[in-house]
Amino acid sequence: MERTTTIILLALTLSFAGCERVDQNGASESHADCEAPVEPLKLAKRDYILAVAADTSGSFVEEMFGSSGRAYQFTLRAIERLFRDRAGTNDRVLLAQLSANTRALLWEGTPRSLKKRFASSEKLKDYILQRSCPNGSRLYAGITQVLNYILSLPGVKEGDTKVCVLVLSDLDDNSPTQTEDKDRMIEALKKFKDIKGKIGFYFIDIQCLETTRQCLIDAGLDPRYVESGIVEAPTLPSFAE
Repeated sequence: MERTTTIILLALTLSFAGCERVDQNGASESHADCEAPVEPLKLAKRDYILAVAADTSGSFVEEMFGSSGRAYQFTLRAIERLFRDRAGTNDRVLLAQLSANTRALLWEGTPRSLKKRFASSEKLKDYILQRSCPNGSRLYAGITQVLNYILSLPGVKEGDTKVCVLVLSDLDDNSPTQTEDKDRMIEALKKFKDIKGKIGFYFIDIQCLETTRQCLIDAGLDPRYVESGIVEAPTLPSFAE
């Protein structure tokens, strides 16, 4: 179990990556080493999917990589709980980044496959930092990408695959299309409600808290796991149910 936990802790660092750079004028450009877009794996139905969408924009990067790193530590605890609560052999971790990059989805797989890709946590960190894009916050659009991808996976709509999504962000979206993006996110949340998945929003800016809760209420979801950044010990959902 100790070896498995170590692998998973490495996996979580990857959640802060992007796959485009933004030049000094704010325009996005493809990265030379960018991997192919994430597509549903042609494998057996997953037993459980834990999706972590990490905000890597400038307003939240201190929470992720700063001296406190509270959001990062929270992510590690979530992964530890997943493997403590469950013993599924076909569980998956889905990692996404939320920033100015237009592609939120980053990686999906097992801890074993991730260990083969990255030999150390430092290599993971370098990979992330080279591809991060802090010059904007396309948060609603990124969350919608994550939800739509999950809904497209085999076994999810049929109820055979259980899903939990954790969004770590201040939810201070500054995209010029944020109004339309928020509406699209609510529509995706309504579809997510139908699969009876769990979703939590953590470290929300206090000024964005009520708006975020209202988005879940409008989608028919329980907002109990919407917590602001002033909460010292955010509440993790159970993965055993």
